[in-house]
Amino acid sequence: MSIDLKPNHKAIKEYYEELASFEKHGHSNEMTVRNPFQALIQFFITISMNTTEIVNGLPKDGFGE
Repeated sequence: MSIDLKPNHKAIKEYYEELASFEKHGHSNEMTVRNPFQALIQFFITISMNTTEIVNGLPKDGFGE
């Protein structure tokens, strides 16, 4: 299954909005972007693997715990 990934996709736009908000408030370390980036990756993994639960960055059904 391929994902139609474009810069104007809602999930990507929300990710960049969160990053802009962090920058606006002076947050700039790597850990600040961890959760938004993880959420973005989980969103696309969920779509591509047709699964709903992600554990430690891996789909629970067959590849995760």
